[in-house]
Amino acid sequence: MTTMNGPTRRDAPTPAGNIADSPLFWICLFSGTALLILALMGPRYAKRQANIEVKYQARQQGAENLIERDAAKQQGQGESPPEVHEPQNPQSPDSAEDLTAEYSSTERLIVSLRPLVLVLGAALLVSAAMLAWLRRSGATPPTDARPGPLP
Repeated sequence: MTTMNGPTRRDAPTPAGNIADSPLFWICLFSGTALLILALMGPRYAKRQANIEVKYQARQQGAENLIERDAAKQQGQGESPPEVHEPQNPQSPDSAEDLTAEYSSTERLIVSLRPLVLVLGAALLVSAAMLAWLRRSGATPPTDARPGPLP
């Protein structure tokens, strides 16, 4: 639509938006940064978390032993010695695996960073793909919609 004074605002060509104005850019940037930090901090987290989980599992095992001993005592069998998970033959390679099989290690954690890595990776991939698609198609990326002054 043109008027006598020239093209109206709707007819004026829209400049390509600044990429930093797009929320997709910031999602991509922050999720990428978070993934980098997780990659750097992951081994340290795994060591600390494995230590915490081993302590938790040892407390659980101790509590189970107490419950079993108390149950045997109530049945009139007297106090039985606490159940100890020691191998019969310490030289056997299978027995060494039995001692550590039920406890956490840095490779096998109960609480890992994997769900966080998956969510951040998906956010990075989706936002990067949408940003690339918008750039290729020539459409302006969505910007923060700020309402103007009320009439």
